[in-house]
Amino acid sequence: MPKSRSLEPAGSHGQAFSEAIRGRISRKSVSGLALAAQIGKSQNYVATRLSDEMSFTADDIEAIAAALRVSLADLVREVFATENGTVQPG
Repeated sequence: MPKSRSLEPAGSHGQAFSEAIRGRISRKSVSGLALAAQIGKSQNYVATRLSDEMSFTADDIEAIAAALRVSLADLVREVFATENGTVQPG
């Protein structure tokens, strides 16, 4: 029987990614439900990660970048630049 996976809150990088994704979906007027449908996940799955209860996986982030029509590299640069205080989110 598979082990039950407990919720583990997102760490600092996970929170930075969810913050960047929240900003992107807000600016593009995309709902969490629409994003979930675009990446093939449930609304609950996406909401849990957008609220930092858990982190998105690398595969999730790649799918989200594609769904939001932003390059994965640009999203990663935005996250790390924002964490370092060098630029405003795009």
